[in-house]
Amino acid sequence: MDLKVSGGQTLTGSVTPSGNKNAAVALLPATVLFTSTVVLENMPDIPDIHSLVKVMQGMGSRIEWDTESNRMMIDNSNFQPNQISPELASSMKGMILLWGPLIARFKNVMVQTKTGGCTLGVRPAGPQYQALEDLGVKIETGADGVRLDGSGASAREVLLRT
Repeated sequence: MDLKVSGGQTLTGSVTPSGNKNAAVALLPATVLFTSTVVLENMPDIPDIHSLVKVMQGMGSRIEWDTESNRMMIDNSNFQPNQISPELASSMKGMILLWGPLIARFKNVMVQTKTGGCTLGVRPAGPQYQALEDLGVKIETGADGVRLDGSGASAREVLLRT
């Protein structure tokens, strides 16, 4: 993209871009991989992030979020994977982004939830299930939730399907 500024005025100052929603919704669950404090900058103050924070706090995360500076400090050292709130977890599709970090850190977890939706409505989790299975994760769905067994998972080539 080419920009041309004309008008004879000198431009000064700085612009701080707002945080990217899709990046932030993926980065926050990724912090589950760490038992030490993680600091995230430029976290957007949006409903999906608030929902993730509530779910993660309910699972033992200690999260301090200064919404004025958009700085978030996350301590997951006391994270308990099986304490997820089904009501909160089913409220948004982004909750499925917790599954990978949960499997990587804890190997075998029970997620007592259905995947949620957003303003676009509830969307199926078939592609996510398939990708995890392709990595060797065993998935069992039942009335009480979804059991994710990553004890046999390993790095592999995965074809993402639409």
